[in-house]
Amino acid sequence: MSDKKQLIIRALLQTLVIGVIGFLLSLFIGLSQGGFDSFEILNQYNFYISGSFFLLLTFMAFITEQVITKDDSKYGNSVAYVSNGKFPHLSIFKDTSPFQLFLLSLIFFSIVGFFFVQTNQTTFTGLAVLEQQFTATSSVLFSSALIPISENAGFALMIALILIFLKVAARKYNWGKTNYLLVSWSTVLVSSGLYGYSVHLLRYVNSSVALGTVWLFWTIGGILTMATGSFIPFWVMHLINNFLFDIQRYISNDTTIFIMIGLLLLSIVTYIYLYGFTLKSKKVTNE
Repeated sequence: MSDKKQLIIRALLQTLVIGVIGFLLSLFIGLSQGGFDSFEILNQYNFYISGSFFLLLTFMAFITEQVITKDDSKYGNSVAYVSNGKFPHLSIFKDTSPFQLFLLSLIFFSIVGFFFVQTNQTTFTGLAVLEQQFTATSSVLFSSALIPISENAGFALMIALILIFLKVAARKYNWGKTNYLLVSWSTVLVSSGLYGYSVHLLRYVNSSVALGTVWLFWTIGGILTMATGSFIPFWVMHLINNFLFDIQRYISNDTTIFIMIGLLLLSIVTYIYLYGFTLKSKKVTNE
């Protein structure tokens, strides 16, 4: 099987898995817990489910770019969705698989989250939560799964369209490789902050501090996405952020700390078992 076919299969599997975690899990909770008996909860779900359409469009943008570019050695064919370490991204991530990158992100942001819990910070950004009538566990899973994937799917689509447009312009006007690198990074980073600001503008209309934090949060998301070439790290960062905020509405900081330690240890043990101590990916069946 060619490398391009493997990449397309990897992108398809990534899209399906992320979609199941983000959208179908929330749908199952809403139906099984009777949450959709409430118009408010159903309306919230319907609002965020639009992200599934953005996720599908991002996958289609990825496929389109693979077909258009064929073997473009100058500008590459990345739309920063499942192009780990490929130009214009950092080559250190070139040999990582999506699941490996997921575990690395989970380890890193669990450590960051552990620090925030220790210092009594409830979230990276101070985000609000969805109002539900579920059990505590279902409520945490519903918000933590649904909001990040919905917002990040739109974010991923924005980056994919930016990179496709810039590559078209670069080929038409014969940009240098370095020029494309600088323009793509700077455009994505500026757009990332603007995207996060726009998405949360109504929620934080009376708080310039919160909006500034959100701007920084999403700019960091742009850096992570452009550095790795993957949708996964920023999605994990967003998921952990919302998870920490939600769970501390129901349990104490001490209990949250134990949960984060358990999550961290499980992620580390799984990573070492599968990949050892390096970024080089091993051949793992069904990965």
